[in-house]
Amino acid sequence: MIKPTNLLVTHPDVRTHIRAAPERTNLIQNGMGWLPLLWIVVTLLVFLLFVAQMYPVYYDHYRIKNSFNVMVGQPDSLSSGRKHAVGQLRKIMTLDDVGDVVDVDQALTLKRGKDGVKSVEFNYQRTVPIVYNLSILVNFQMHHLVGSE
Repeated sequence: MIKPTNLLVTHPDVRTHIRAAPERTNLIQNGMGWLPLLWIVVTLLVFLLFVAQMYPVYYDHYRIKNSFNVMVGQPDSLSSGRKHAVGQLRKIMTLDDVGDVVDVDQALTLKRGKDGVKSVEFNYQRTVPIVYNLSILVNFQMHHLVGSE
């Protein structure tokens, strides 16, 4: 009969400590457990959900910004007044397929000076529903001074 001792022997092939009696083993965990792994996976899924919900909003803003820059770049779009500028911007946004995203009448502001239009502003907000009662409000502002590049 083998008498158990408190002497620990390190076996070179297995990462366990084996006592002198082979029927008793103390296993040492090597690597990550399932709870931290589950925490990391859930955190990544929440982050991916957030990115998937926000991507369309920022992509629409990119297309609206391009439409705004095209409108500002046209020489006659701002000189004819606000009504003409709103019509021009609606046409450009319809071509870019973002015409239904923003109400152009409320978002477009022309500021006039002595010599005509001095600046153009385009401000709008988008609300993105995330989960149940949680939503994100994103505020976009574009500003262009006429005569400046």
